[in-house]
Amino acid sequence: MIGDQLFMLGEISWQFIPWRFLWGYPLSVASEWGDQKISGSVRLKMDGSFEASNVVCNMDISFVRLLFPVQVGGILVADIETFSINHNASIRDLRGVVGLKNAIWTARSGSLPLGNYRVDFDVLDQKTGIVTGIFSTEEGALHISGNLELTEESYKISLNAAGPAARNDGLMRAVSMLAEPTVNGFMIALEGLY
Repeated sequence: MIGDQLFMLGEISWQFIPWRFLWGYPLSVASEWGDQKISGSVRLKMDGSFEASNVVCNMDISFVRLLFPVQVGGILVADIETFSINHNASIRDLRGVVGLKNAIWTARSGSLPLGNYRVDFDVLDQKTGIVTGIFSTEEGALHISGNLELTEESYKISLNAAGPAARNDGLMRAVSMLAEPTVNGFMIALEGLY
């Protein structure tokens, strides 16, 4: 349950072979409910770290509005080759693509179609463990570009937004606490520790 609403995972299938699991083999999981699909392999290692691989996801993100005060809709599409976190919940590895299709700003004043976006993740340097993400716009009224950098303890995000949607008064008010206006739209720069 999220608030008063049920959160449906749909039909879940998994494959678990006990003797293989003890030697660190992954657990394969798949869930399907209408257009929502999630599948992949997960592994919890003896040192407390977690690994996921071959994760494929296609999910409507409208449930996010029930968790956070974010007025965004669309379809989350992910194709993650590998994702791992250590026992301290710090990201060690992330390779793959995460996208948002048919993104829409769902404000009280009316919905604003934004476009289709993607973030390509890769590990910059195996020794330092820096994960990078490149934001790009596939199409849409809000053109986003920028990058993301994750280390075991910190994050740094730099985004530039331009295009007709970037000059929408409602959207500008909504992002005004995080964004700095630019000639063509706005810029967001965040960094910190986690």
